[in-house]
Amino acid sequence: QDALTSMRADEAALLQGAMNLTENLQKDTEGWVSQNREMAAMVGRTLESLQRTLDALDSRRGSVPSPTAAAEQAVADLNQMAILAMATAEQMAQQGQGQAQSGEDGAEQLEQLAQQQGDLFNQANQLMPLQLGEQAMRALGSGIDLDDGPIACDSARVIQRLDDRSLVEVTLHSGRNRIVRRMFDAVGYPVLDLVRTSIGPISLGNLKPGQVDEVRGAQLRSLYTAVGL
Repeated sequence: QDALTSMRADEAALLQGAMNLTENLQKDTEGWVSQNREMAAMVGRTLESLQRTLDALDSRRGSVPSPTAAAEQAVADLNQMAILAMATAEQMAQQGQGQAQSGEDGAEQLEQLAQQQGDLFNQANQLMPLQLGEQAMRALGSGIDLDDGPIACDSARVIQRLDDRSLVEVTLHSGRNRIVRRMFDAVGYPVLDLVRTSIGPISLGNLKPGQVDEVRGAQLRSLYTAVGL
């Protein structure tokens, strides 16, 4: 608990540092942060990522996004913001504008903030519980907002809990790319191994990867029924 409290304090300080840096850049470069539409959007996105990381640390268990996912996104946004700041500084230098040095200094400070966020990301990984929590299970059932839209499990239940992992059975109607892995990543519990046990009413049984079996009889009729034929 003390470690988590310390992480929250560090994350809050990092967010405040990013806000102060943005304000200083805006002042020292005579407003180019707000005048550059791409940079202004990147600043907003980065500050939102840092705030989401802080919010996720406050709820931690089963939060969406998880602290690790939020921190990882914040690292990426800080680095992207640093790259954009450096590129803008180079443009200003080519145009003979005296504020170029401030842009370069800001880029270096953003890289330092990204490194600090990366360190907190590693700490969050160590603190995340490995057994699947009840909040995460509820989130899987009620729905999760992913980049390509919302998704919810038709059913999800824990089959077995071990010391360092949980065995979970999931049923859902979706063919989206890596959907199960992305759902569990979103609630902070990465999938270690994934096994498909059935497709619709068709049980795969002991069918191994690469093997083929004929669908016939009752299974075929149940498949026709499932698709309305």
